[in-house]
Amino acid sequence: TTVAAGTSGWTTLGSFTTPDTWGITTESYNFGSALDNIGNTVYIRVAALATSTGSGSRDTYGIDDFQLTWCNSVSDLVIAAPTVPVCEGTDFDLTASANGSMPVTYAWQQTPNSTNGGLATFTATTSTTYVVTASNTCSSATATASVTVTPLSTYYIDADGDGFGASPVQLCVATAPTGYATNGDDCNDNDASVNITTTFFIDADHDGFGSTATADVCAVNAPAGYATNSTDCNDNDGSVNITTTFFIDSDFDGFGSTATADVCAVNAPAGYATNSTDCNDNDATANTTASFFIDADGDGFGSTTTAVLCASTAPAGYSTNGNDCNNNDPSTYPGAFEDCTLGTDNNCDGQIGTTPAPANLLVNGLALSWDGSCATRYRVQYRIQGATNQSWRYAIVKNATFIVPASTPSGTYDWTVRAQPIFGTLYSSSAQPTSTFTK
Repeated sequence: TTVAAGTSGWTTLGSFTTPDTWGITTESYNFGSALDNIGNTVYIRVAALATSTGSGSRDTYGIDDFQLTWCNSVSDLVIAAPTVPVCEGTDFDLTASANGSMPVTYAWQQTPNSTNGGLATFTATTSTTYVVTASNTCSSATATASVTVTPLSTYYIDADGDGFGASPVQLCVATAPTGYATNGDDCNDNDASVNITTTFFIDADHDGFGSTATADVCAVNAPAGYATNSTDCNDNDGSVNITTTFFIDSDFDGFGSTATADVCAVNAPAGYATNSTDCNDNDATANTTASFFIDADGDGFGSTTTAVLCASTAPAGYSTNGNDCNNNDPSTYPGAFEDCTLGTDNNCDGQIGTTPAPANLLVNGLALSWDGSCATRYRVQYRIQGATNQSWRYAIVKNATFIVPASTPSGTYDWTVRAQPIFGTLYSSSAQPTSTFTK
């Protein structure tokens, strides 16, 4: 049997031998490229080349009927794939196509998200080679396509352009583009001058001096409430920040000893002083030295010899005056009682046995009297009252009485008495006050 095809003449394409038995025989023949690129109708003829052994009314050539079934082989299978790298996580399409007039079924080795004929949608994960098989009822073909996937990288939005980012985003690029950074360290992405936190010392009292407590703050310079130092000795008092060396004032008198202490204060608190002049820091009544006069006899009056003592008042054996004329006799001092019969200067007036001035002048008519003691004699003086330009009349008497002579002119007289001491020749001062008598 021969198979021929043609449009205006027959071209024998090939032949084949059938069995010698009657019946339905299925034969396949591949035309190859013989029918390619023919634009007109192509006729297919099957002819028996030898007589058959049929019987009855059959023709000598034993082909009484045939059915022609076409099967166009799959050819020129290709995959249309993205020509640029695909970003990880994004969907992309692969389109498979093949030549042939018969329906073709496409099967992908990788599982697509969806398919529509030769169109398949995938989600990019990693770079890989995709495989598709196209088949019809009589043939199949396989094609591959490589897809490059650019992995997602995490970058950070750098809004202030300082090279430090904040909010993370995933981009399908190998290097950080403008406006993005490879780190998320920016603590303030709205200020290019600030990007990382700085450790400052907490300054609770806002005096510029911090405590030892720290805090990480998003700032280049210490903001209010923070400091770059930890030298504040009292962070709850803005007036105090560094220690001051004071002198210890144990007796709280405002005067310190030579011992010192560092205290967190601007002004010396109780128990401390700014000076070290206390000569006795255990006695609040004594803080500075004073010169006292030595009182050897303890009568309260000192000699002219002095001593410097740590005391505010004269202690025993010392006095605030140097008026004692005999510092070895406690009965001798200014104002002491003086026995005018002993011949000693007990009251330090420079006179021995001082005779007191007469006192308590008394007038009884023309009899004048007074109180007196320790006197050898008395000088009674009298003159007309107010006559300061006249000389005194006088009389010397041994007793403390005097009778005005009858020869004295009449009038009112001022009179006084002076005493002469036992030890000495000078009369004492006049008695005070003077008195008057009238004759």
